[in-house]
Order: sequence, then structure tokens, then C-alpha cells
Amino acid sequence: MKKRQKILARLIVGVAAITIGIGMWNAVWQSGTQMREQMGDLKEDKSIKIELTKSEKEILKKISVDEAAIEQGMLLTWQKKLVRDMRMAEETLKTNYPSHSFQIVDGAARRTDADTESTFWFVADGEETRYVLYLTEKDGRRTIRDTFFGILLSHPYEKALLSWLQKSVPECVGCRAFFDCAVDEAYTEASMQAVREALLAGEDALANFTELYVDGTACGDPDVLAARLEQEIRRQRIYGSYEIAVLLRLPEEAEVHAETGEKENKSENIMKYIDKNRTDGGRVRIYTFSCFLNADKHSPALRIESQEGSSF
Repeated sequence: MKKRQKILARLIVGVAAITIGIGMWNAVWQSGTQMREQMGDLKEDKSIKIELTKSEKEILKKISVDEAAIEQGMLLTWQKKLVRDMRMAEETLKTNYPSHSFQIVDGAARRTDADTESTFWFVADGEETRYVLYLTEKDGRRTIRDTFFGILLSHPYEKALLSWLQKSVPECVGCRAFFDCAVDEAYTEASMQAVREALLAGEDALANFTELYVDGTACGDPDVLAARLEQEIRRQRIYGSYEIAVLLRLPEEAEVHAETGEKENKSENIMKYIDKNRTDGGRVRIYTFSCFLNADKHSPALRIESQEGSSF
């Protein structure tokens, strides 16, 4: 009996060993197959040579370790797609902003089964400031968004907004607007005027932070000036987050011109003085609020949020 049990035990161990051996061999075979497939893909990827510009090579080298292959233009699939997206991004910038020149200085790619997105950082007109462009592809649809439009919009928007506000609040002497959102193909250099008019009419919404500078030295109550500005913006439904800085006391002339020694207009003096003394409650009073459209862009209802320190 004991001998039979020993033989049976040996048979079980032998079968288990054979099973494990077959499993290990199968795993090795599958691993080898996958490796051969990957090597085949790699070979296929490198079978087509792409002529690259100097800047394209520099960008690819920043995000890849195979510099020698890049130098020869032998790219992997994701690298080819990134170059394709990069060239598309450059053409889009040229088309949307024909009065300006651009150079892409860096890039990144994120690709999943559901969607892909290439991100590019670029400079404009030879300046150092970096802007961002996003090229997204999902469900066969390609979308391109960039942050350059906000820079072009800021100055004409500031000028138009200030001119409009001064009609009801002449004490408002300065305005600065910052648009840092990424916009799609609907916002281009050609659409600048139409977008500005739509924003000031409360018919469009672009994320922005706007500073308003007010000369309150001739007014008994700075709260009144701030409330009047808030009321006008609210009535017109102009989208954005706002900071109203009211100057309570005029500076000495020498204090204003000490750095340049040049005479500047009153508006520039007050804006610079407020920037320098905005933390001094005895000289500058700060008011903040936000004006956002409801989910229904055609609804006239607005939400005005008074933040801490606001006197509204």
C-alpha cells in the first residue's frame, strides 16, 4: 500500500512538473511572440524616413532618448504623430494670426485608446513669453485651442471698456484685462473686433481678470464709486472677475516721478501709484467681485459674488 502511495505521489509530482513546464514554455513563447511583434512594429516604424527641420529635431530630442535616430529622421509612430500635430499647429497659428510670427519651442503628447492630445508651447514675434496650444483628437474630430488670442484682445478690450465706463464713472482712469483661457478656432485675429463688441455687450463670455483704477481723491465716499462701476458692469452683463482699486489720497509729485524724472499723464501716475501702494489701506481701497453668466448664455440673470473685503 505504502509503495503504491509513493508511486502515485511521484506521478502527481511528475504531472505537476510537466504542467508547470508547459506553462513556462507557453509564457516564454508568448513573450517571444510579443517581442517579435514589437520589434516588427519598431522596424516598420523606422522604415519611413521623415525630413525634419532643425527646430523639430530639437523638440523631439527634448522628449526622447534616441537622438541619433531623430537626427536621421527615423521616427517611431508616436513621434510621427507629434511631428504631424506640430506642423498642423504651426499652420493653424499662421492662418489664425497672419500678422504675427511664431516658433514652437517645446511639446508633449498624451495618447489613450479614447483620445489623443498634443500640447505645444510657442513664442510669438521673437519675444520670450510662452503661450500654449492644445491639439485634441477625439471620436474622429480634431480641435485646436491656444492662449495667444487673449494677448491680442487685451489692449483693444481695455481701451473700449474704459471708454464705456468713463461715460458714467469719469473717475475711472485706468483698466487692465488679463485673458488667459485657451480658445478654439472661432477666436482669431480676423474676429477680434466682433468678439470685443460681443463681450462688452454681454453676449459672449471669456474667462478674464480685469483691474479697474479709480481716482477717488475728489469723492467723499470711495464705496460709492466702486458701487457705481459694479452696477454698470452688472447692468451690461460683462463677464469676468474684477478688482476695483480706488485711490484715496493723491501722491506727491516728486514721489510719482522719482524714477523717470519725466512728466506723465494723470492716468498713468495713478495706476502706477496704486500698483505700488495697493496694500496700504490708507491710500488705496480694494473691492472685488465676479460677474458670471448662468449656464444658459441667453439668460439675463447674473450672479454677482462679493468677496471678503468688498463693500458692495
